[in-house]
Amino acid sequence: MVRKVSSVPDAVDVTYRAALKTVALATTVVLLFLFVEAVTDQQIMIEPMAVPRTLENDGYSGAVVSRFLVEEVRAIRQSGDRPDFLSGDSLDYELTRDAIVGFRSDDAFATLATIQVPSSSLSLRSTVTMLRDFLDIPELKISGALTIKRPNGPDNPPLYIVSLQLGAEAGIPAEPVAHADLDQAIRLSARVIVREYDPIGLATYYLNTGQRGELKELADSLMKTRKVEQRTQGLFMRGLYETTLVDKVAFFRKAIALDPQFSDVYNAWGIELFNANRVDEAIAKYSEAIRANPKNGSAYRNRAIAYQTKKEWFALATADFERASKFKPRAKTFFDLGFSYEFLEKFDPRAAIEAYDQAIRLRPGYGWALNNRCYMKAMLKDRSAIADCDMALDDQKAWEIYDSRGFSYLMLGDLDSAIGDYNEAIRRHDNAYSRFGRGVARQRKGDLAGADADFKRAKELDENITDTMKKARLEW
Repeated sequence: MVRKVSSVPDAVDVTYRAALKTVALATTVVLLFLFVEAVTDQQIMIEPMAVPRTLENDGYSGAVVSRFLVEEVRAIRQSGDRPDFLSGDSLDYELTRDAIVGFRSDDAFATLATIQVPSSSLSLRSTVTMLRDFLDIPELKISGALTIKRPNGPDNPPLYIVSLQLGAEAGIPAEPVAHADLDQAIRLSARVIVREYDPIGLATYYLNTGQRGELKELADSLMKTRKVEQRTQGLFMRGLYETTLVDKVAFFRKAIALDPQFSDVYNAWGIELFNANRVDEAIAKYSEAIRANPKNGSAYRNRAIAYQTKKEWFALATADFERASKFKPRAKTFFDLGFSYEFLEKFDPRAAIEAYDQAIRLRPGYGWALNNRCYMKAMLKDRSAIADCDMALDDQKAWEIYDSRGFSYLMLGDLDSAIGDYNEAIRRHDNAYSRFGRGVARQRKGDLAGADADFKRAKELDENITDTMKKARLEW
């Protein structure tokens, strides 16, 4: 019995040692990962700002200001990821050029500065710096200072001034930013950083937020910089700013002269031509955009929309929507693809349903995608169609959705519910689809006079309605 009792501490000791080894191994792996990442990191580091002690006491330390700047820079750049930049759900101006590297504060690697290399006075952070120098991987840094300018009179608030050092390679000097609100001064300074390293992202931000004056100012400043790429981007932005086709094209031409492979300029040029109803010329410009950048999903989508203007080009439109969904997988692009399938001479509703599935996955609650998927499922007599239409009606009470649900009820044999939804659709908007569908429901219920009246009115509204409903697999 004594031996059994004495063996318990031994077991605990073994377990404790194993746990320590596991923790030590995990810590080593984490440090090794941080070390390698620090050596190879290509992001621009925004160093802790120099700040007055009074601001530090208020919680605005240099590290806090640095993190604030990083967050604001990321927020501005992410505005370019909005799905409907400039265009609602119609033409697509979205920009495809990859911006230079990301941004970070020094927090991620701060731990390395506190760990000494064994048998050395160097920290791991110092070793990282030496290795980067040896491997010729320069560490891009932004530094700066935050100061306070006291007012001359008691009624004037103090000014907070943020002065940034962007480095010798900066194309545009960073002028100090001053504001009476400290947070706003930091936010405005973030724009200075994005202007230098991702001007397209800043242009997108200004366009999304309706700041056209700021867009023009940005474009004009870039057009004066010594960097050719920034001048080209400035000319492009100025073209987006202008309001007439002639003025827009004048700046687009200048941008192309500096960079004949600037795909987004051709794409934007094509949009302006399409809006001017010069469809063939627009298609040619979209094709030039694709030649310059075969992965320009926006140009594929816009060319597909142009192809849809002619029935004989529907197959070309579908092919372009498929490419666009591959290179720029957005909800609206998958919606376009599903809708395009519906207009092919021969199509399988399942292909359209798959496209709408992707649109709804990317934009949950996407009403029109739910509506169209409802209709496609109804063609296959899939009972889940009703649930799709119900969710679509939660999004908006449109006549088209009542028509789709009426069609679903009709295909599933619920004639009274079908007539009820068709009544509501017609009340909201007298249309051929709902008239014809209600006519079929009335016919099946034995109301031949009511059916004939609906069929007659449907043909008055759309002489091709019979062919359309045959394609929808409706039998009568």
